[in-house]
Amino acid sequence: MSDMGSADVDALIEEIMINGEVTLRPKKLKYFIILFIILPFLIFGIVLILDGELLGWALVIFFGIFAFFDGIVLCSSYPYAVLTPEGYTVCGLLRSGSAKWTDFEDARARWDYIGRVVMVKYSESYKSSALGKAVRAISFDLAIIPETFGLKAEDFAELMNKMRERALGSATFDST
Repeated sequence: MSDMGSADVDALIEEIMINGEVTLRPKKLKYFIILFIILPFLIFGIVLILDGELLGWALVIFFGIFAFFDGIVLCSSYPYAVLTPEGYTVCGLLRSGSAKWTDFEDARARWDYIGRVVMVKYSESYKSSALGKAVRAISFDLAIIPETFGLKAEDFAELMNKMRERALGSATFDST
């Protein structure tokens, strides 16, 4: 599913419309690679601790936290995204968030510190919590969805924009 094109995005949209919802999950390989990168640093930290070095504790704590959360992701069903004709829910390890397709103006693929992500610009009418309003005020109504759930960032952004267009079209059709 990672090498989707426009036709595949359209097929996924049709699946959402027919089934009522589609759940997307990331590929586990990405998290295995992260764990593979983390483990040597963790082992090196343990060796330093056994040699009586204080730096070993810093390495074990720092990389241990990453390994812990990476292990949770590998052993659980998180993160995931549920896409419905009405909107989407993105669920991570520590929190989840939902929005209607009409709650944002645009979704675009961008480079971030962690790689390709989808950046969403929420509309003025989007209702969120008090904390969400404060964050939105600081971030100019932009939000980052750091996981693309097995899709390329460009394809996930295209999917979100097409679902938004579809929702706006049906909202316009329903109001006449």
